[in-house]
Parts: sequence; structure tokens; C-alpha cells
Amino acid sequence: MSAVMGAHEAVPQRLVSDLRNQVYPENGLDLFPGEGRVVGWQRIQKPSDKMEHPGSRMTAEKFLNRLPKCVIRQGEVIDVRGPIWDALQVRLAMAPPAFLGGFTINPSPAYQSSGLSGGSGLGPLRIAWMERALGCVHSIGAFQNCCPLPARIQEIVVETPALAAERERSQESPESPAPRLSMLRIKSENGEQAFLLLMRPEDTVGDLRALLAQARAVDAATFEIFSTFPPTVYHDDALTLQAAGLVPNVALLLRARQAPLPAPGPE
Repeated sequence: MSAVMGAHEAVPQRLVSDLRNQVYPENGLDLFPGEGRVVGWQRIQKPSDKMEHPGSRMTAEKFLNRLPKCVIRQGEVIDVRGPIWDALQVRLAMAPPAFLGGFTINPSPAYQSSGLSGGSGLGPLRIAWMERALGCVHSIGAFQNCCPLPARIQEIVVETPALAAERERSQESPESPAPRLSMLRIKSENGEQAFLLLMRPEDTVGDLRALLAQARAVDAATFEIFSTFPPTVYHDDALTLQAAGLVPNVALLLRARQAPLPAPGPE
């Protein structure tokens, strides 16, 4: 018995160690080379792979659609999209987006012949608008992959009595309140041109038709003015723009006349 007790009364062993402050060095294993495979021999996607969702890329057309087509400042209709389009085409061909901040805008011949330039190049007001819009291009920096650019619609500003009166008012009495006006954008039959007309609400559909015929050098009886939503063809030339709901900003279309003109009634 004493021998057995002596065996159990031996020196006690430490069975628990405090390893909370123990530092374990990294083993330094290298990454497994190769792509790796999963069931079906599909390629495992790497973290460096880029994922692009359809429609997520900013394109030139999307950017231009966010800008106003034109603005009226001090009685002057300023085309916004046209010069920016020309500037983007030049810039994409000559410089990366980092160069956008110091670009000088030069209007194209088509822009100069449209009547927007006033025959004297870009004024300070136009330059301010262009620089503001081009600053947006610089901020998004997304135009390196926007080629080729889609064809641009030629926008033509039609000289109207309302536009001439507004220009005169802004020059002679700029402090006077601006009258209520309507801006109409009317696309040609082939969709290659868009006519911009600044008119008064009391002007008639006949006035609009006559201005379009004069600007296009065609007979007013050869085309129809219509809208797609709601689907309406504007036949009544005596109807005012206000009564027809063509205020304050409207987009319309032109097409070849499909119905014969009504015969005049007996007098």
C-alpha cells in the first residue's frame, strides 16, 4: 500500500499552459498557381475580373440626353448639345479625359450655319454653358469607351416673331418680366433634322405650319404635324397652341400628308 501511495504522490505535472500571448509566425505559403477548376470544368472567377452589368456604362448618347437641347438666356437661344457633341468627337480623337479641363470650344461649320452662333463665334454666355457641361464630362471620366458615336440629329433654330421680340426685350429692357412662351421641337420626316421654334401660346397651328414650311422651303400643304402621345394630328390651323395643349415645351413629328385636304364648303 505504501508503494502504491508513493507512486501517486510523485511530482505533479503541468497540464494547462497559458498561451494567450504566444505569437505564431506565418508559414509563408505561396498562393496555389493556376486558375483552379470546379465541377463541370467551369472557370473560377478571380477577384481581379471586372463585372459589367448591361446598361451600366455611360455612353455619349446617354450623357447628351441628360443635357437640355437648348436654353434661352437674354433673348438668345443657345444650343447646348451641338457644340458639346463636336467637342466630344474632337476630344476623343486627340486627348484622354484628363485633358477635358483646358479644352477650347470651336463651333463646327454646321453649327455656324445654323444661326445659333450669331455670325460672331461663341459669346461668353455660350462658353459658360459649354464649360459647365464639359465639366460634367470631366467629372464622370467615362468617354474612353464611347466609340463610335451615334449619328447626331441636326437641330435648326427657326426665326419666329416670338424669338425676335424676346431678343429685343432682353436688349432694351432686360429687367422687365419675360412673357410666357412655348418651345416646340419638331422632328422631320426622316428623323435627321429637328426644328426648334419659340412661339407664343396665342399663336396658331397655322402659324406653326407656315414657319415650318418657310424654314424647309416646302409647301405647307405637303406635310402634317402630329404627336405620338397622345396620338394626335393637328389639322385645325385656327387652333391656338394653348388650346391644342402645345405648351410650354412640346416634342412633335412631321410626316407626309396622308389625308386629302377638305374641300371648301359652299359660300
